[in-house]
Amino acid sequence: AIFQTGPSRPTGDIEEFCTNHHPIGVPLAKNRWRYKVVAFDLDGTLLRGDNYLFSWELFWNGLGFSKKIQKDLIREYRRKAQEGEERSHRVDAYRNWCRQACQKFMTRKATRGQLATMVAPLRLTANCRSALSAMRDEGIVLAIISEGVSLLLEEKLPDFRNLFDFVFINELVFDHQGYLNDVVAMEYDFHGKAEALAYVCRRVGCAVKEEAVFVGDAFNDEEIMLAASLAIAYPPKD
Repeated sequence: AIFQTGPSRPTGDIEEFCTNHHPIGVPLAKNRWRYKVVAFDLDGTLLRGDNYLFSWELFWNGLGFSKKIQKDLIREYRRKAQEGEERSHRVDAYRNWCRQACQKFMTRKATRGQLATMVAPLRLTANCRSALSAMRDEGIVLAIISEGVSLLLEEKLPDFRNLFDFVFINELVFDHQGYLNDVVAMEYDFHGKAEALAYVCRRVGCAVKEEAVFVGDAFNDEEIMLAASLAIAYPPKD
C-alpha cells in the first residue's frame, strides 16, 4: 500500500495510488541543500529493539509458526518472481507471498490487539521525531520505503502522515471486531525499492543519482542503496 496523505491526483497508472501532503505553494524539490529527497527503511532503522526481528518475522514467530513455513513461502516467491522478465511477475509473486502470510496468520485468529502487543517493546531510534521535523522544515521530501508492515508504523509513529510525504509499506486490514482479514501489498516487491525511490524523485522533480538519499541497515537494501546518490547505513547491521 502507498498511504495517501493528501488529495489524490489520478494519472491512470500505479501513480494514482500515491499522493503527497507537502504544504501547498512550496516547490517540493527546491531547498538550499544538495539532497532533495531522503528515504528511510523502517525495520531496524527508524524502529529499534533488542534482538530486532523484521516485522513479518516478528508476527510469524509471535503466532507460533515454524521457520520452515517462512522459508518455504519465500522460496515460492522467488520461484514465481523469476518465471518471467516482466515487472508484473515480481509484483504478483510478492502480493501472493503477502496474501499467503496473511492467510496463515488468520488461521491463528490474529487480532490487531494481539499483533500490537508484539510491537509494544519496539522503540523509535534516538532523536527520530526531531530529526525528521528538522528535515521537513528545510524543505526536504521524506519517504519510508519498506517491505514491512504498517501496524508497526501506526503503533510507534501514529502521526507519520505529518512527517512523511510518501509511505510505501504493506497494510494489514482488520474487520470491525479487530480480526485480521486481508492485506494490501505495496506495488514494489523485495527487489523493487529502487523503483519506489525513482517514483518519488520523478514526482517531485529531482534526480535519483544526484539528489536522493537512502537510509537503511542491511544488504537486503543493496539495490536501492546503489541507486541513490548517497546511501547511509544506520545502523550498519552488515
